[in-house]
Amino acid sequence: MTDAHPRPALVALGANLPWQGTEPAQTLRLAFDALATAPEISHARLSSLWRSAPERAEGPDFINAVALLQTALAPEGLLALLLRLERAFGRERPTTPNARPGQALSAARTLDLDLIWMQDEARATPELTLPHPRAGARAFVLLPLCELAPQTPLAAPNGGLQAAQTLLRSLPGDRVSSCRLH
Repeated sequence: MTDAHPRPALVALGANLPWQGTEPAQTLRLAFDALATAPEISHARLSSLWRSAPERAEGPDFINAVALLQTALAPEGLLALLLRLERAFGRERPTTPNARPGQALSAARTLDLDLIWMQDEARATPELTLPHPRAGARAFVLLPLCELAPQTPLAAPNGGLQAAQTLLRSLPGDRVSSCRLH
């Protein structure tokens, strides 16, 4: 599952539960290091870490970041790598057939890795939608993303694509609740 030439991709990282004695901020740094050193990844950079309140859920605040990387993997190959890393960091996904719609989206977690954009890719399959359909409405994704790639085209709420920085400016004030960690 590789393409001929490496191209940029953006991955959102988040966590709000400890993993093996590490706090979520440290877990994100460890997960980024594991991602950045994977053989299929090159030139990886990590944004600042940001804190945000959980949306549609209870639990501790999330720590969030975005990674910009180069990969020759096809989108499905990169997604498979991200899912393997989530499992390695203790991520458990609900598998019960009676789970509420959206339950997995808002559950507390040790690690969440979302492929949010890949150059020249637009798709909507049951496994993967690119660009990520909700990234453009989430301050906890847009704030760190704009540190690395503010012109990235993401899905706009009214349809079409808009630059991440434009989407961030258009968020209602009550949606921009993340704070940068030092």
